[in-house]
Amino acid sequence: MSKLPIPYAFIAAEAGRSRNRTHSDMRQFWRGAFSHLIEQGCRTVGVISGFSTATVGGLSKSNRRAWTLFREEMAISGLETKEDWLTGPDNEDAELTRFGYHAFHQLWRQPKKPEALIVYPDVVARGVILRALEAKVRIPRQLKCVFHRNKHLEMFCPFPATWGIFDEEQVAEDLIRIVQRQLEGKPVEMVKIPFTFSKSDGI
Repeated sequence: MSKLPIPYAFIAAEAGRSRNRTHSDMRQFWRGAFSHLIEQGCRTVGVISGFSTATVGGLSKSNRRAWTLFREEMAISGLETKEDWLTGPDNEDAELTRFGYHAFHQLWRQPKKPEALIVYPDVVARGVILRALEAKVRIPRQLKCVFHRNKHLEMFCPFPATWGIFDEEQVAEDLIRIVQRQLEGKPVEMVKIPFTFSKSDGI
């Protein structure tokens, strides 16, 4: 795109050299999720994520970066995890709601389970919520949850959870602003979009 003779802007999964982009602040997401779980007394945590863990063919840069940030923030947090509790799809083209459903089923079959679970993104969370309800998991007594969701897209969850909320309208505004500045001949800077966290009590 940088070779096109027109203004452009795009959404990226991570920071990069191009300034014509927005991206979500995944380091801040992990850090915020850990902080909320620690406040609730959790000591162990698992992750069900749309970030692939594929070994065949290797991971994309964005998937590697997301897991790297997770491990870096995990080490700082003092929380503990196990490799069996960290799950992503085997390929980057997986249907993520279905993946979340089956991933939670596999996690909850394990003899030793984490006290908390972080799920990203929202399409994975839909499958996790459905399977947790079917399995009659007593949330939050048996498991504390942090789910991602987009701010202006409703997502029903009947049990208490913490939400890492991403403002997709802010992304659109920032993309338009980046293009507008190019049209005006002004310099542009990459925009990092933070998450905000809130708790819901369910039904």
